[in-house]
Amino acid sequence: MLTVRANRLPVPANTGAPQNPCAGASAANLDYSANKQHIIDDHLAWFQGQPAPSMTSSQYMFEGSIKTVDQAWTQIMAFNAYSFTNPDTASQVGNAYRFTASYPIHPPAAYTGFERKKFQTIFGIPLYSSWRTTDNTVVVQTNCKTVVTSYPGKP
Repeated sequence: MLTVRANRLPVPANTGAPQNPCAGASAANLDYSANKQHIIDDHLAWFQGQPAPSMTSSQYMFEGSIKTVDQAWTQIMAFNAYSFTNPDTASQVGNAYRFTASYPIHPPAAYTGFERKKFQTIFGIPLYSSWRTTDNTVVVQTNCKTVVTSYPGKP
């Protein structure tokens, strides 16, 4: 028996675990070709010493031995593979599925993400906050292959 929560995919009864709509798909087949540059430009900006293109653009940050964009990209793909195959939450957003997972504890100084969220508006000026996170979100098209975006934090 399946239960359905608002804006969520069906959840197997009594488990609390989300049903993975891409359960038969392999993370090894995720295709980044259409949106790799978007992820690098929008979500690795701080790592590259550049300003984020948007106040809500969560940023992947790396410390320790990860020094280049290529090294960071390899780590991002690993985070996305984990989130895709072991989601804490899975939901459908338009023609895409969104998978979010909390990355397990790993060696210190390997990864720090900053999640940016609007927390208040004062006199029409939105105020944003950033905080460290080990959550990761990857969004794939409903073909369970084409990556639309990924970013640290929850939606």
